[in-house]
Amino acid sequence: HNLHILIMTDVEDLPDVSALEWAKLIVLTVVALWALSVVTEDRFVPALNVVSEYFKIPDSVAGATLMAAGASSPELFSSLIALFITHSALGVGTVVGSEIFNQLMISAGSIFYAKDYTIVIDRPAFIREVGFYFLSVVVFVVAILDQEPADDDETGALHLYINVWNGASMVFVYLLYILTCANFPAIINFFGVKPHESNYEQLVESKKGAIDVEESTPFLHNVTKRKSEDGSLFRKEKSKSTNLSSRFGLAASIRNSLPQSIRQLVFAEVRPSDIHNLEEMEIEEESLTCFLWVQSRFYTVSKSSVNAWQLRWFTFSDDEFTSYPDKSSWESKEKTYPPVTGIFVDEEKRLMKIELAGGKKLIINAPNSSILTAVEEKCLKIISSTKTVPVDEMSMEEEEEVESLIAWPEGGSLLSQLVHVIFFPMKFALHLTIPDVRLSPASKPLPIGAAFFASFMSVTWFTVLSYVMVSSLETIGENLLIPASIMGVTVSAVGTSYPNLVASQTSAKQGFGNKALGNAFGSNTFNILIGLGLPWLIYCLSTGEKYHALVEEGIAMDVFILFFAIIAYLVLVVASKFVLYKWHAYLFIFAYASYLVFACLPVILADIHN
Repeated sequence: HNLHILIMTDVEDLPDVSALEWAKLIVLTVVALWALSVVTEDRFVPALNVVSEYFKIPDSVAGATLMAAGASSPELFSSLIALFITHSALGVGTVVGSEIFNQLMISAGSIFYAKDYTIVIDRPAFIREVGFYFLSVVVFVVAILDQEPADDDETGALHLYINVWNGASMVFVYLLYILTCANFPAIINFFGVKPHESNYEQLVESKKGAIDVEESTPFLHNVTKRKSEDGSLFRKEKSKSTNLSSRFGLAASIRNSLPQSIRQLVFAEVRPSDIHNLEEMEIEEESLTCFLWVQSRFYTVSKSSVNAWQLRWFTFSDDEFTSYPDKSSWESKEKTYPPVTGIFVDEEKRLMKIELAGGKKLIINAPNSSILTAVEEKCLKIISSTKTVPVDEMSMEEEEEVESLIAWPEGGSLLSQLVHVIFFPMKFALHLTIPDVRLSPASKPLPIGAAFFASFMSVTWFTVLSYVMVSSLETIGENLLIPASIMGVTVSAVGTSYPNLVASQTSAKQGFGNKALGNAFGSNTFNILIGLGLPWLIYCLSTGEKYHALVEEGIAMDVFILFFAIIAYLVLVVASKFVLYKWHAYLFIFAYASYLVFACLPVILADIHN
């Protein structure tokens, strides 16, 4: 009875907000979060990739600076807006909540999508990423130790006082992180640690000579190979791989069990992955068909991106090969490739670099070693059967297949088409104002002008969208009597970090589990040191006084939770000898759920007490 009275009293205290106002706030929040993700993935990151390639910035430096800024832009701009415009704790809450989400949920998601539900951690890279993340949490803890009532706050609540040295120390640690990334091979060599080398084994000499190993992707390891008695290439399986289709074919089985009307509403038209298993090979007399991932040239520097690798259904004959995208209406989107002139293979990561006539290259990732071996043999046959063809007479289909933001979702479900109509005004505005550098043909010079303009417009949109998201969430929190810090560590944190989760799962699915974990901890380091440290430093330098607008609404406790969470994470990893198993994933999910309960419980208790 007393609980019923408390609940009724709490409801009566809620502001009188109309249903239309609630709908507006929710729609604004959802659209802002969606648009932030789209601008980041489809416009800002590709533009920064072009800038990095144009100025020949080393991948390690570009990844720790430009790509980190691109991937973590929602958190950074949320912090800036909350600090300088709305003066709330939502920005800090977003960063803190994102840290815990990235550390626990991205780790869990990566494990579930990894082969055999296991990730063997690359120790040097892990120690670097987690070490700097731990250091960033330490300087964060030091920055919030100064707490006292503010003279301009009559409530007497404690405020966090951040001085210029706190902000400067956080930015300094990030500069140290950049220098470490740029010189990491030399550093680990100094300590006598043998790094994973990044080079392919060249199977057939290309017409232009060996490819410089610096062009290779940073997650490659050495390869080992031997030949069978008949001269064909084969590899010894190092571990029994699980069939990924048991995890990724769930949608197809659900689709087939539903009535046709519901299938049309929820599901799009059939894609190749709905027909074939991910690790399936179809071998006929002279042809091989299988799934392969193809690397996008506009996401080569990004540590992890949803668009970095595109799944395609390939067909290899003895003299050519073609592919289809894993999308609806795929039959009409066949792509034919120029003749193969050379191939380079990394067995351990199941990667192959295919050199094509005309100076182009294709980097592919195979779902398993058997497919890699079969594709390798087919490419060798194509090389041996290919006749010399003038470059101007060859098929030069080099543009990447990029779907327009405003294109009608052909073959999509009724639900996806309805969502497209609802989001179309925002899609059209983004399409009209931010150029898509991915549409530039590979044969033309890098679109550096378009890249700079796209970067500028992306930053402009980040400012507008972050303001809309922060203001909407603050208003929702006020209407529900929930502090801004709680809204930050829950709704805002999950919303801004969800694209990172999807990208990391994609990386783990392809066998790049270490890259997925590196993406999580690298984003965390940037979020704290730059997402918070840089705005604080700018404020203190521009005003000449300490920043004290943040009310201590449980923020300190959340930061200390961060501190102990990373220690517990390290203990777990070391105890399991730098291998993450399936039980780790369940433990991480339980820990994150416990954190959400712990973060929200004080608000509930405070309401009951009042």
